Amino acid sequence: NPAGQPAPVASAVPSTTASTIPPKKEPQTVVVLVANGRGVAGAAKANADALKVQNYNLLSPVDFPSIETSTTVYFRAGYQADALAVAKVLTIDVSKVKELPASPLPIDVKTANVVVVLGTDGQGLMPS
Repeated sequence: NPAGQPAPVASAVPSTTASTIPPKKEPQTVVVLVANGRGVAGAAKANADALKVQNYNLLSPVDFPSIETSTTVYFRAGYQADALAVAKVLTIDVSKVKELPASPLPIDVKTANVVVVLGTDGQGLMPS
């Protein structure tokens, strides 16, 4: 090192995988389906309405065929950042965001890029 110059310091901060997540899209281009797996009337509509206010493109809410103990926000490839944004709007923990499984869900997800399945774990918004 030239005199008077500090030695370079190696960064102890690990590189993040955030750069591998495609950027978030405009909400109106993200198609979202909310499914009520909570068994509480109006739960899917309450959550869909909150997303509608944020300009998300909402499909009509549906009932999940079973009561789910855990809320999950599923995303299609390329929509992880959008699923994380949807989870934030609905106060759903980011640990609940997962890629859509290869085996189909027991509902028709139609053209949805993000699918919210509400469970009984208290995640997401409650109907008023």
